[in-house]
Amino acid sequence: MAAPLRVTVVGREGEQPREFTIVRAFNLGFTIRDQARMQAHLDEVAKEGVPPPRVGVPPIVFPLSPWAVTTASEVPVQYARTSGEVEIVTLVDSDGSLYVSVGSDHTDRDLEAIDIPWSKQVCPSVVAPVFWHWPAVADVWDETEIASWVGDQPDHLVPYQRARVSEFLSPPEMVAALARKIRRPEGAYLFLSGTVVSLGEELAYRQYFAMRLHNPVRGWTIEHRYRAPVLFAEIDLSDMTFARRGTLPAGTSAGSAGQRPA
Repeated sequence: MAAPLRVTVVGREGEQPREFTIVRAFNLGFTIRDQARMQAHLDEVAKEGVPPPRVGVPPIVFPLSPWAVTTASEVPVQYARTSGEVEIVTLVDSDGSLYVSVGSDHTDRDLEAIDIPWSKQVCPSVVAPVFWHWPAVADVWDETEIASWVGDQPDHLVPYQRARVSEFLSPPEMVAALARKIRRPEGAYLFLSGTVVSLGEELAYRQYFAMRLHNPVRGWTIEHRYRAPVLFAEIDLSDMTFARRGTLPAGTSAGSAGQRPA
């Protein structure tokens, strides 16, 4: 199912509103040039019980339904152990034109331990509502930085991730690598790049996530933040029984709603 994505595009000639009809979306992995840096993130996730994925020829590709891509500032989730991670977003229009932004591959970590693609599908992939036209930043792209912050209060976020985009394959390189793995979509598509290890090398389960893409040469910045409230924290489960694997927030009245993951 195609999904409309309404954004502002920034280019050499200024800003303009655009609507793209996204027919396919993907989450990539193994796009970091430094193997040790990439392994550090795999190790970080492995601490949470997630078996490291493997791929013969990078990148690894996880498909996402286009409706799971959003620019929203609130993305409710089911369980407590979900977290975001800052990523480069590349949008390829139907005519092949490239646009870049920043996003977060929000993921259910309990589910990720048993099914990585599914864990990414059940949580939205949040994309900033502003994109840069690739030709406007291509020559200075390597100076660009991505970063993220997390917290439980909107006015008290702490640094979580930081990296230069030069640590990743460039957007055209990722497009070419993805083309070797997929059937070319008939229309516009976008993908997220994969991420870097957090500053503390520990996943953070916090309600607020902020992300930024900054190019000091152009003086351009894209920022976006969102809140991920846990829906089950709002439900009285004391008289309900159902199968589940997700971890409930501390203090939730779980009743007989199933068992937490081992």
